[in-house]
Amino acid sequence: MRNLSLVVLFGDFGRFSAFAKPRLQEATRAGIFGDEIVFVVNRDDKKTRTQVLEFAKTMCGQFTLTFNRENNIPQGRNLGISLTRGDNIFIWDDDDALIDASALGQAYQFFLDHNLPIMELPMVFPDRSLFHPGKPEIMPQIDSGLPNLVLIGMMHSPFFLKREVWEKVPLPEYVPLRGDWLHWAAMLWEARIPVTCWTKTPVVMEGVRPRDEGATASGNGHEAKLQAFTSLVAIFAIYGHLTGEDKES
Repeated sequence: MRNLSLVVLFGDFGRFSAFAKPRLQEATRAGIFGDEIVFVVNRDDKKTRTQVLEFAKTMCGQFTLTFNRENNIPQGRNLGISLTRGDNIFIWDDDDALIDASALGQAYQFFLDHNLPIMELPMVFPDRSLFHPGKPEIMPQIDSGLPNLVLIGMMHSPFFLKREVWEKVPLPEYVPLRGDWLHWAAMLWEARIPVTCWTKTPVVMEGVRPRDEGATASGNGHEAKLQAFTSLVAIFAIYGHLTGEDKES
């Protein structure tokens, strides 16, 4: 298999201390990352750095540890990817547990065999009901023409990514537009890069945040709906080829 690097983003010391050890153990057990594991802590004050470095001393295994200067999720992912050397990268959230190491390997082989630019993996809730990709009425998707693969309208971790794709279209770092998912997917499609999701076997279990159907990371109340609406309107303005006063409006 071609070289594969792993990038995991941790929000702060609390999340690092809760999830770094299990993610490192799962990544090691999967056997497809070699020594190319990068952990990014998305906070860099003195207290956080000291706590993380002390905790890291208790961890067994090879990994690179770095800190992002501000709480910016897509920026942290870009930083992590920039520190890797592999031809391909796997992006994994800190709190999402690997439930099938064999399926992860199968998915990576599928990603390689079909020379895909980017490929999301399916995720389930703790009760094994499907979390991602959502139902077609919630999340736009169509059959790709390949077995167990759909084309989707937005990205979500975990996913495989070709380095050359990231070099061409890095994650946009404007946080209010959910730069790591909606905005990035729009940029990828604009660049004629198909966004895909493997659907054969659930690979990862959604972490500690219980969510209702159709909810985002912000929940499914007013805040989440406002965020999704403004993101979509802004993306339409950016990529809908509006000009002049229409775009300003």
